[in-house]
Amino acid sequence: MSVYPTFDQPPSSLFLSHTTTDIPAAVAATHSFNHALEVIIPLDCDGTAAKQIAAEISRTCSAFSYYKASLPLSHFLDETFLKNYVRQGGFTALRVNARLDTDDVFAILPTGHLLLSLTKDTYESLGLVGKASKSGGRHVVKIDLSDPSFKPGDKHYDRVKWCFSHTINPSMKYDFYFSFVNITTNQSIDINPAHFPAGSNLTKYSTGTRQRIYNDTTMPDSASIQLRSFQKSSNNPSAKASYSALEPAEHEEWKSHALELIEWFGLLLCDDDGEDDKDTAEDIPADPFYSVYTIPEPTRTSSVIRITSKGFISTEQITSVLKTIRTALSASTSTPTIPWALVAAWGFRDAPVSFRNAEHGYGENDWMVLMKRMEEGCLLAQALGAGDAFVV
Repeated sequence: MSVYPTFDQPPSSLFLSHTTTDIPAAVAATHSFNHALEVIIPLDCDGTAAKQIAAEISRTCSAFSYYKASLPLSHFLDETFLKNYVRQGGFTALRVNARLDTDDVFAILPTGHLLLSLTKDTYESLGLVGKASKSGGRHVVKIDLSDPSFKPGDKHYDRVKWCFSHTINPSMKYDFYFSFVNITTNQSIDINPAHFPAGSNLTKYSTGTRQRIYNDTTMPDSASIQLRSFQKSSNNPSAKASYSALEPAEHEEWKSHALELIEWFGLLLCDDDGEDDKDTAEDIPADPFYSVYTIPEPTRTSSVIRITSKGFISTEQITSVLKTIRTALSASTSTPTIPWALVAAWGFRDAPVSFRNAEHGYGENDWMVLMKRMEEGCLLAQALGAGDAFVV
């Protein structure tokens, strides 16, 4: 018997869906706070061409940048800052090294809204009106910084300014990650250091990439990655294949097959020893002595290339990568350059919002999509922790 108390773990959520529309780009555009982006491409059809696509993805990722700085919260109310960054669109910021379950978390959405996810004590002393958090014990204050009327002389602006200067220690600095992207060209824009106060330690980073090739890897056969449960129902051969059209038994078959694929890709993505060398992934699956996992059948031995980009990943970077993959999958040839691609985005666990700016409870905040040709559709998985307000 354990001498330590045990508590039931709150359940997480996993949403699975299939679509023949370009939904991955829509999902990426509404998931603002990501710390890693990963892509897996098979080397089955044309290894040279697949490596060229991987190189293009790496160049795309390396062209994006982000910054880290220590700033007082009141700096985001500076008129020059609002004019040159927030109200231009494409500016995103998140306080780092703050836990959503115990600390005050601040963020700026690409829409120009400032979110304050506050502990009970901070909220009661702040003096601004917010809404009770769905996860309990916290309050969320939302301020529209993009509103042109939000400026000195406006009652709301003056009230927020006073609260940030009096009820929050004006000398307190917080570490922020932020990115600034041109919403027309989808390219990173350099930050002007003159727009930041002295002592902010403004530092620029690149979201570079690393590549790894897994040779001779046992993996699901290409026939298994056909989203086979979306074949037309045997009860209605003329019906268009879709998730909603499945019979209950087919529904369960599809869900089981989808989870098997996600598990295999998740296992591959968990392999991270920090080395860039080519690998023979003989440990995938893990040694049966401590793992009972088996690869979905049928299987084959093949090779894949994995591209990883880490940092403060903007939605524009992800959509640019998705566009590159969609172009490769849509190539007008009988045999595509790549038969499929897997894209995974790992969100900050302590971000105040998840998909479609729904309030996020602490925990998982990730998504992955298995992409094939448009007519074959894609499999989308969205993982969220307990207390998240997002629903499909």
